[in-house]
Amino acid sequence: MGYLLVERAMSRWRDMAVALKAYKRIQKILAKLSDNEISVPEDIHQQPLVIDKVSFRYPKQSSSLFRNIDIVVEPGEMLCIVGPSAKGKTTLSRLISGVLKPRAGKIRLGDIDIHRLQSAEHRQLSSLLPQQPHIFNGTARENIAGMSEGNIDQIISVAKLLGIHETISNLPSGYDTSISENEPLLSQGQLKLIALARAFYGNPQLIVMDEPFPHLDRQSRSALRKAISKAKERRAIVVVTAQSKSLSRLADTVLDLSGEKPSVLRGEAQISEYRNSRRDKRKNAEAEKQAIAENSINTSSDSARNHNPDNKLVKLSSRKKSGDR
Repeated sequence: MGYLLVERAMSRWRDMAVALKAYKRIQKILAKLSDNEISVPEDIHQQPLVIDKVSFRYPKQSSSLFRNIDIVVEPGEMLCIVGPSAKGKTTLSRLISGVLKPRAGKIRLGDIDIHRLQSAEHRQLSSLLPQQPHIFNGTARENIAGMSEGNIDQIISVAKLLGIHETISNLPSGYDTSISENEPLLSQGQLKLIALARAFYGNPQLIVMDEPFPHLDRQSRSALRKAISKAKERRAIVVVTAQSKSLSRLADTVLDLSGEKPSVLRGEAQISEYRNSRRDKRKNAEAEKQAIAENSINTSSDSARNHNPDNKLVKLSSRKKSGDR
């Protein structure tokens, strides 16, 4: 009898130990969820984008792509990130949009770390047009609305803004026409405009575009500039990366990654001086290249004249004939 009582007590103790472990695990999960839960303030659309001393390097890299980038972009402003390839423009665009996390520093909308936003809130507040935008296997309407039915009036409005409405309307089933990346009915530029329309759809607070100009013709580029200006009017924050300097004319802040250290230019005077300096450097480089090419041609011509044996034989033959006479 005593043995049975001890066995029952031990069994209950084991059950209690298992239950206690399960309870502790649940408490940890709930605490983690509570820590991650963020209440988005109603005035979020009045808050600036804060890039706070951000540094980043990839795991296998020995040195950072960039260090201590510190910029504030107010609502209704545009940040243009410029520089050559492999300088970190795409990486920075992915950091700002929340796809990557910085090694050091934070990226915030106001006081909210964008990397702690829930996915639904993140989609509502920000959008990203990657360098190689994806076209889903769905209708034109679904592609603009992010693979949902969306609001057709808003879809048409943003399509008109990007200058793609007429093209979509002329498709066999209009906005309900199925499209894909290999859609023969649409050019690469037209597919790019549909992806751009997706970035502007829903009036996000933060719009990030990585090299939006490739595949766009002159008319489409003009439409994109107008769309950016319109977004700034409604106090959206626009971030664009570009190799070309044409978009810097719309920028309130330019981050130049072309040097050894990132340089930040803010205000019309600084940006204008920067554009003029870059233009002069390009002109000087082109003039120097042309001078080198011309000098190379002249040198080759002189060398050919001085070292052509046939030319010497012709001269000697001419002299001999003239002496015989």
